[in-house]
Amino acid sequence: MNRNDKARKYRDLPLGILGVFILVIFILLFVLAPKTTRGFHIEETSRMRNEFTVSWGSQKQTMTLPGSIKNPEKEVITMTTTLPEKTEYSVNSILVYSRQSRIKIYQAGEMIYDSGEAATTPYPLAYGSFWNSVRLKPGWQGEELKIEIQPMFAQSAVSGYLPAVYLGSESSFLYMVLENGALAAGQSLLLILLGLYFAFMGAFFEHQKKTDSLCFLGFFAIDVGAWMLLESHVLQLFMSRLAVYSFFEYITYDLMPIFIVRFLLSYEEFREKKYMKLLYYSGIAIVLALLLAAITGHGYLFRTQIAVQIYIMVSLVCFIIALISLRKGKKRFQDRRLIHGIWILIVSTICEFIQFFLINRGESGVILRMGLLIFIGYLGITLMQEGRKLRAGDYETAALAAMAYKDGLTGMANRAAYEADKTKLEGQQNTAVIVMVADMNGLKFINDQYGHASGDQAICTVGEMMQQAFDQIGKSYRIGGDEFCVLAEGIEMEQFEKVCQSFLRNMEQIQSEYPIEVAIGVEHGVSKNMDDIFKSADATMYQCKMKMKEERNHTGRNRQ
Repeated sequence: MNRNDKARKYRDLPLGILGVFILVIFILLFVLAPKTTRGFHIEETSRMRNEFTVSWGSQKQTMTLPGSIKNPEKEVITMTTTLPEKTEYSVNSILVYSRQSRIKIYQAGEMIYDSGEAATTPYPLAYGSFWNSVRLKPGWQGEELKIEIQPMFAQSAVSGYLPAVYLGSESSFLYMVLENGALAAGQSLLLILLGLYFAFMGAFFEHQKKTDSLCFLGFFAIDVGAWMLLESHVLQLFMSRLAVYSFFEYITYDLMPIFIVRFLLSYEEFREKKYMKLLYYSGIAIVLALLLAAITGHGYLFRTQIAVQIYIMVSLVCFIIALISLRKGKKRFQDRRLIHGIWILIVSTICEFIQFFLINRGESGVILRMGLLIFIGYLGITLMQEGRKLRAGDYETAALAAMAYKDGLTGMANRAAYEADKTKLEGQQNTAVIVMVADMNGLKFINDQYGHASGDQAICTVGEMMQQAFDQIGKSYRIGGDEFCVLAEGIEMEQFEKVCQSFLRNMEQIQSEYPIEVAIGVEHGVSKNMDDIFKSADATMYQCKMKMKEERNHTGRNRQ
């Protein structure tokens, strides 16, 4: 570590200490500070903790809510209690969460709410799961409250679900739903923004090798964020079409495993595994079949979710097999961060299934959300970093390639560039081309009499004059010590000869302590005969060089 790095390290240390100090104080305040609502008058909400008489079929039970019963026959569930005589806060409504059931609410024997039949247009729909806020009639204190629940499905999560009942006002219920869903909604909005950013960067800015990976990770993040936002039930406060809400809640969940499999297929090591491709296409087929079953009335999306859950379990098995095969393969998979990310996803999903099916279904979702957040954030940052490294490598490669085709002394294109351009022209077969070969006269004389620095300057002068003359109609090259060349395509010979004459006149007008002369030879033809054209131009240049030498001998200017 050099001196500047050490200075920067110690310069940033106090800022880091300040940041940690602020974070510690924030955590202490968040955990220990008393909760107040002095900024706004937020009315209280409370869960009814008195006992309910719950009856279904021939059975009856007394319990506090929420709870659960065994009701595989989908019998109508009746929950009866007495409303409190008085409360310490303003109460004019009750709040009940319904899960794929029709709910009727009675106050003192009079029905005050009916969630209604399930919709049948545009195709048979389930009831959906949502909050029901019901205003009580005046004088409700001490009256009987009866709630009837008609489950739509036999699954225990529906037919045996007994929701909690809350007392309060509609404004307090809104606050409760927003408060309970704020964390999940915040996480979901973060994921959606990250997904949009990843997809945008992958599509337009990142390295080509990472485009698919970043785009589909972005699509996966958007889908997960949308699902989490719907699961938070915050959007329910702003949507009147609950059927649309319910549809997107299921479809976003169904698409998650498909997007993650497609993301993995953006890596060659996973594309090579046929079962991964089969997994991807079968996922699309399953979701398509579920949608067709729903719109034709042969299966509600809620009831057919078991197919998606089985698909997720099969996907996890395939992921584990793939990771094991990559570890044991002859060619070790180098992307360790991807492997770590996949294991995080596998473990969090398995824990979520254990929580959902075996422990407490009502509190499920937290582990999966955290796993998805870590997976998307971890791999998104990794892909961005890898993309930047690849772009930097491309820039370096491009710079080295440019240097490989550039003459270090004159800045002109060099022999390698000429050979590359010649090969391209030869591939075009019958393109009309003109080749001019040029060679300096007397470079040895300049080097011997005036020094090699003057010789280099003379070469640079010729190169500069050639580029000024010919770069508008072709490309100039330095192909040897004092040898130059011009390639032009699609140019009339008459026009090219005029430029040659102008170039020679400009050379004669150069003011220098030593003479700078150039012999040239020009030939034209079609690009498939590039070597023959060059040889012919070179022979013409040699004849010109000999003629110029004879003229110097005749006038007494005898030099090499």
